[in-house]
Amino acid sequence: MTRPWVSLTVLPSLLLACAPSAVEAPAGPAPMAEAQRESSGSPGPSTASPVATAPASMADPMPEQMAGQAVPASSREQAEPARLEAEPPAPAAEGPSEPAAEGPSAPAAGDGEPIPAATLTGQSPPIGKWISLFNGQDLDGWTIKMTHHPLGDDYLDTFRVEGGLLRVAYDEYSSFGGEFGHIFYTGFQRVFSYYRLRIEYRIVGAQVAGGPDFGYRNNGVMIHSQSPESMGLDQDFPTSLEVQFLGSDEGEAPGRPTGNVCSPGTHIVLDGQLHTEHCVLTSSLVIRGEQWVTIEVDVRGSESITHTVNGQVTARYTNPQYDTRDANTQRLMPSGDLMLREGMIALQAESHPTDFRRVEIMLLDPNADDAAASP
Repeated sequence: MTRPWVSLTVLPSLLLACAPSAVEAPAGPAPMAEAQRESSGSPGPSTASPVATAPASMADPMPEQMAGQAVPASSREQAEPARLEAEPPAPAAEGPSEPAAEGPSAPAAGDGEPIPAATLTGQSPPIGKWISLFNGQDLDGWTIKMTHHPLGDDYLDTFRVEGGLLRVAYDEYSSFGGEFGHIFYTGFQRVFSYYRLRIEYRIVGAQVAGGPDFGYRNNGVMIHSQSPESMGLDQDFPTSLEVQFLGSDEGEAPGRPTGNVCSPGTHIVLDGQLHTEHCVLTSSLVIRGEQWVTIEVDVRGSESITHTVNGQVTARYTNPQYDTRDANTQRLMPSGDLMLREGMIALQAESHPTDFRRVEIMLLDPNADDAAASP
């Protein structure tokens, strides 16, 4: 497909662990590094490869695995690192933190009031209308899975509703022991394929004691995810695609760009190039302090996925697919076809407190004329 190019920033591999600071790298194409990983979550982007717009047509030349044929791990590891070209990056959109605000914000102009998801039980959901998945009062329609704990056991009240906000909180923890959490939407519909997702969030306070370095000011939302019932007891992260939320401290230079893509148990395609590293730096947008952020994700099955943060496109990729090397993913893979076309939606808890005040979805008609085009 032909897409507008996305402006990108080339940053060094110091972002591998989402360290609080980073150093600019020389301009020009950067090699793509293969990141060896176990079933892992979202340490920050593991490569400084800039990301260009990917072709949307499956008729375009694509790597062997995009046709559902897995590339042997040994072949991937021995191959020459791929390089991606990018236009000069646009300046990072930064600004002062907003005053801390409680409760849901007003709908964007022209949106109208979202439909409460609870009213859709037992009926066909509308196409092209915003639906509120979080009611601002409780966690009705959501299911929690914490690492090392059975389904539904919300260890130390990590996910809760306070002041009209869905909160990821750690005030009951003495220290973090690897209890990564995910709260899955399981209300009027569980599996989604063609849709737009809109979330307003802010990363707040201090990271819980004992939290991993990569979890500092780090959270996200999982899309095309496996179900919580299919996760192992000690599985850290579901097989899915992660829209990554990264925050930076006031005065931190240059700051860590947000809106990147991570892929636990999966791979993606950028500009016709298969990416097998865990996280790919695709963004130049830096968010500082505890300001509210609006992120939208445009999902078109396996055709294209676009991340937009505060109105700026931060990632666009195609052909999400299973990682045949991942032990957790191997239990889920269908025979022959490795493409990820649908899945569940889950908010993360990665060790840093986070507030959510809006979680909304708009279902799209896959047969509509604009179904293959990003907004």
